[in-house]
Amino acid sequence: MLIIEKAKAGLSTARSRGTVGGRKPVLVEDPKVRMAKNLHADKSMKIEDICENLQISKATLYRYVAL
Repeated sequence: MLIIEKAKAGLSTARSRGTVGGRKPVLVEDPKVRMAKNLHADKSMKIEDICENLQISKATLYRYVAL
């Protein structure tokens, strides 16, 4: 329990200083996201080809399309 309490205390101290934890979200305006959406909507390329060209996984492609 001591470790959990110390971790919670450290997180609350960081929050009080204005620090936000976690990873930054992907922006919809990101050029790679826009390109992925355009290529996916075009339907002229296979999903595998889009992923290969953009160097992203299928899961990332579908996550970008859902944004």
